[in-house]
Amino acid sequence: LKVKYLKEKGFSQDNLSVAALKDKQARVYTKQQRFQEAKTVLEDVIRIKQAKFDHFHWQVARSLNNLAQVMFAQKEYNKAEPICQNVLDILIRQRGPEHSEVGIALDNLAKIYAATGRRERAQKL
Repeated sequence: LKVKYLKEKGFSQDNLSVAALKDKQARVYTKQQRFQEAKTVLEDVIRIKQAKFDHFHWQVARSLNNLAQVMFAQKEYNKAEPICQNVLDILIRQRGPEHSEVGIALDNLAKIYAATGRRERAQKL
């Protein structure tokens, strides 16, 4: 409803406020296990953020991480893994290797490794 309200008030679909609301909407869909809807919304959020920032911005990484988590929940590990690796690369570059979000990205990648039988590789992270 809030996205519709913003559209009525003249905000474009490519506005960061719209992207923020859509990001929240995707979290709700994920909690409701409406994964395909969550993916569709997150892909739109990522498109908006990439247009407003660039492909290697930490805010893009956050939305990519959310998309990877949806894929992980669906056991789409082969799709989630390269996204998680990309998130990690972006966050190291943008936030530095000691940032807490880098730790979260490492943990997410380790979960994928563990879920796909690569426990030794997961433990190294």
